[in-house]
Amino acid sequence: MDRAALEVAKSLGITVKPVTLEDLPYSTLMTVVYAEAAAAFEALTLENTDDTLRWQDDGAWPNIFRKARFISAVDLVQTDRLRCRVMQALGAYISIAH
Repeated sequence: MDRAALEVAKSLGITVKPVTLEDLPYSTLMTVVYAEAAAAFEALTLENTDDTLRWQDDGAWPNIFRKARFISAVDLVQTDRLRCRVMQALGAYISIAH
């Protein structure tokens, strides 16, 4: 799928260049996704209707919504700082032709 996306980008005239990024804990950026999802579907959790959703395994969204309520503010701020750092690193590689 990634290669197909690259080919589509190239076919649109986008110049694709390899980049090397600093070794950072990129997977921790999912903390923001989990917090955002939990906020978006907060009513399901607070009204205890999240248990009516079909998929209830450990990795299922209802359980992620529940767990995300325990993300500390400090963890969220640190993750946002990492997000900013990654955005700046990627921004250094992006050039937009006008």
